[in-house]
Amino acid sequence: MKIVRFSVSRPVTVGMFTIALVLFGAISFKQLSIDLLPDISYPPITIRTEYSGNAPTEIENLITRP
Repeated sequence: MKIVRFSVSRPVTVGMFTIALVLFGAISFKQLSIDLLPDISYPPITIRTEYSGNAPTEIENLITRP
């Protein structure tokens, strides 16, 4: 109840504290540096299939793709 009585009796003081709080929050938010989507690089993957006696297209269609 003391907070309500203080707020009603001194509205300018409460307003100034509110403005200062919003101002400090805006300045802090502007200086906040958070990467929401960091730069991610995936390493390349190489698949090598050896099957002697067959053509490359047969190896790709029969072994690598399935």
